[in-house]
Amino acid sequence: MFDRASPKRRISALELLGTILLAKFCAKRLGSRALGVTLTAKTDNQGNSFALAKKSAKAWPNSALLMELTAQEIHTGSKCDTSHVKRNSNIWSDDLTNNKFSNFNAELKDSVLFKDLKFYIFDTLRELEAEDHTKASQQPPPSGLVAPGTFSPGRQSG
Repeated sequence: MFDRASPKRRISALELLGTILLAKFCAKRLGSRALGVTLTAKTDNQGNSFALAKKSAKAWPNSALLMELTAQEIHTGSKCDTSHVKRNSNIWSDDLTNNKFSNFNAELKDSVLFKDLKFYIFDTLRELEAEDHTKASQQPPPSGLVAPGTFSPGRQSG
């Protein structure tokens, strides 16, 4: 998902993914009590704060990430409200990035496996991609791209 984006866009997308994971974690921890809860979060990425406020982005992969967050909000009945803070006020995020947990409450620490998380949009996109890949692999390539006699739909090359 992130491999085709520029470094700046990749960082922005990873920060949005972090927001999604935080919201998922909070909704999971709250369970049925998540209904009507607003999660208040801060980001030093001003572009992300605008995108999160309007739940809209023009570019990939942030558009898909915002769709995922919106789908999650709909399914859990909760809301994520993110606002911008200046970079020098965001020391706690650097601490998390650098595995410095001394300023955090250890009792709130929890382990969650990424593979165990339910995604609404991402899971559908992965299924569609796999289906598309399967269909594409069953189609013979255009005749001008392959030497005669070298392609057989049942045979894998390479």
